[in-house]
Amino acid sequence: MSRKICCAAICISVMMGMFVQASAFDGLRKGFILGGGLGLGSTSVDQSVQFSGIELGSGSESFLGVQTDFKIGYAPSENLAIYYFSDVAWFDMDNALGSSVTIASGVCGLGATYYVNQIAPTFCFGAGVGISTWSLPFESDADTWTGVGVMACFGYEFVRHVSAEIAVTYGEPSTKESGIEATTKATTIRGSINVLAF
Repeated sequence: MSRKICCAAICISVMMGMFVQASAFDGLRKGFILGGGLGLGSTSVDQSVQFSGIELGSGSESFLGVQTDFKIGYAPSENLAIYYFSDVAWFDMDNALGSSVTIASGVCGLGATYYVNQIAPTFCFGAGVGISTWSLPFESDADTWTGVGVMACFGYEFVRHVSAEIAVTYGEPSTKESGIEATTKATTIRGSINVLAF
């Protein structure tokens, strides 16, 4: 795992700690919410190139890496939260030139989570839809691929503000240039510890 990914993970951990120290806002889920999560997961990648009616695929590969989650939004009740989310998988892979690069494979968009009970401990489950991205954030002159993406999650809030979560994201970001279209189908499964301020 690269030093850049480790540094990002440490920064997110510090931010999560700040959320816990602040004990959030008024302690009621209803209202403004802000949260983040950090975990580990696996991303399955299947890339293909299409030109002149011919499609060539690379075959499926899996990569382990750090997973980050961000949420900001509003809870209209103690049981329901609606938010903008950004789930990103960070991992290293070899590019076409054989060099190792850091990939950020993400899905962001509009999501909602339903909490079975109004206060912790409680199970919760959610889903979201939006845009999937495939980028090389630490490389210069690298374009970001985009496409449609979806997210589904299941979690358990064991104390107020803190939950364990399992999430699955799927996206098909692509790019097209000079009649050649490249597509990445990326499925990520992650487990994370999430902190939600409310």
